[in-house]
Amino acid sequence: MKVDLTRFVEKHAFAFDAVFDESASNDDVYVSEVAPLVEFALSRANATCFAYGQTGSGKTYTMQPLPGRAARDILAAVNRAESADSRADLQLWVSAFEIYGGRVFDLLNGRRKLRVLEDSKSQICVVGLQEYRVDADDTFDRLVEHPLTEPKFYIAKSGRTQILT
Repeated sequence: MKVDLTRFVEKHAFAFDAVFDESASNDDVYVSEVAPLVEFALSRANATCFAYGQTGSGKTYTMQPLPGRAARDILAAVNRAESADSRADLQLWVSAFEIYGGRVFDLLNGRRKLRVLEDSKSQICVVGLQEYRVDADDTFDRLVEHPLTEPKFYIAKSGRTQILT
């Protein structure tokens, strides 16, 4: 069964955690918005960071270094964990997809077309989305520099919206 996303894309109301002006650095954004999400993710939760803005407003410039920094921080925390620590058995897995023009594409698998379906428990599933285990900084760097994709994560609707997840 295909998922009807009409109710989610026709009306929008947004709440923002923060707004940054042109003087904000990548480090400002990371410390304020991404670092707390890294800690949240280390508590076994899901976290997402979006940057939204008009074309040419600096989303790509701002967001591009943040996923790698977050991955390095997560890996460092996992590697520091003692065997009795609740983080000792954590693993970092990465996937990235684009939603554009009502279609979904796997950004780390040659832009392969994907399907978004709802399962019997009303959970949304992205069928066929490739996930990669990241166990070293260079593994993450190789993934996001995959030759068949752009070296960033994003969901595109009108303009581009950056995502780190």
